[in-house]
Amino acid sequence: MKDRQSLSAAKENEYMEFLRAEAARLRMNIPAVGAVRDTIDFLFESIPDWNGDTAPEEFAKLMVKRYPELRFEWTSGEDSDEPATAKQISFLKVLGAPIPNSLGIREASDLIEEWKNRVSDGQKRRLDFYGLAYAADITREQATALIDDYKKTHPESEAAYQEWKAKNDVV
Repeated sequence: MKDRQSLSAAKENEYMEFLRAEAARLRMNIPAVGAVRDTIDFLFESIPDWNGDTAPEEFAKLMVKRYPELRFEWTSGEDSDEPATAKQISFLKVLGAPIPNSLGIREASDLIEEWKNRVSDGQKRRLDFYGLAYAADITREQATALIDDYKKTHPESEAAYQEWKAKNDVV
């Protein structure tokens, strides 16, 4: 039991330090120490022989799932929503998400969450060009891995794809 207590205390300090330092980047409020302890206990109980190998970033995601109220609210009031930031709009454009004319910070944040893992049209086009089969619900990360693996075994494919794009005026 002492080993579990020592590990629990060490992980509590590590995770709290991480969460305090990274809360803004992770878009979450800093949790109470009790919530961190409770989540560490949950890990001990639900994962046999848990040895504290959960990365701080993964732990933060688990915290937000267990305590949705930790999700940072962008607005200062119930009904108000300031306009989306230029960074949010730029990122949404990169993701290929539809951007309404009037977009608030909260709505932009929700759109980013929704679109950040979706495969892009460009990735689908490249997968199709290479003749690679993929699931309808493929993620951006999975598509990138398929494309990268294909390019490693077929180094000439990139030049062929770029030539095809140029011939077909594909941006």
